[in-house]
Amino acid sequence: MRIAPEASLCDGWLDVVTIGDLGKGKLLQAFPRVYKGTHITHPKIYLERAKKVCIECENRILLQADGELLGSGMVSFQVLPTALSILV
Repeated sequence: MRIAPEASLCDGWLDVVTIGDLGKGKLLQAFPRVYKGTHITHPKIYLERAKKVCIECENRILLQADGELLGSGMVSFQVLPTALSILV
């Protein structure tokens, strides 16, 4: 799946994909496009780039990464240049 097809490991940006008010039927209809990365042209799917992203919610939310539960509550992500060495 190509959730953020333009994302780069070395550009210093987080590629953030969000889905607007899209009903279940329309979401299921658009989902196969994720495999080619063409879903980002959908008018209710947005791609933005940021150095830091903070997520807050009035209700308790659970944070999962790669299928693992990490915790709950407010979360923030930011780019830390050269924090990891990645071999491609």
